[in-house]
Amino acid sequence: MWDASPRAIIANVKPADVEEGLNQTSARYAILINHFASDGKLKSSSLGLVGLRESTQIHLENKESAISTIVPLEEAASTAGLCWAPLGLIDMYNSGGAVLSSKISQANVDPSVREVRIEAKSESAGRFGVYSSLAPDSASVDGVPVHVTWDVESGIAAIHLAPVSESSAFMDSTSTAHAPRRSIHVRWRVDGNTGTAG
Repeated sequence: MWDASPRAIIANVKPADVEEGLNQTSARYAILINHFASDGKLKSSSLGLVGLRESTQIHLENKESAISTIVPLEEAASTAGLCWAPLGLIDMYNSGGAVLSSKISQANVDPSVREVRIEAKSESAGRFGVYSSLAPDSASVDGVPVHVTWDVESGIAAIHLAPVSESSAFMDSTSTAHAPRRSIHVRWRVDGNTGTAG
């Protein structure tokens, strides 16, 4: 029987629900939930940190939808308190689809600086987000310094990716979608004077 006023749906999402492509050996995970209204516009975003079998609840009204991006937290072995998770284009429908890889290193010129290099693939503009337990010191995209914001409550560090033209030198010719590769660097100064998320 047709229901003119369908009831809301409540779903519980946890990292263990992901069957393929997720490292299930991590102790903690970042879950970014993008909640879309019935007209397809982004209604809200939220980020939580959970264990493998800990759930995050999603509440959907009629014709609403949500996408969950689940990313293992990575931790700097030599730096207590610094952990991160690359989230991708956080205002997009499939935010994590832009992330190819991430790797941390120590800056050559300053032993107090830790740097995460994220390889991303995107041809469109948007906010690129990284969960960060500490406030970043600086960031760059394709070698160009950019402004980075950090929300102390959610721990999301965000930078703005400008659109890339088809003639960009960062074009990935091996990709069927021909999306440009972007090199994103986020840096932290770990000298004891950095803010902490939460």
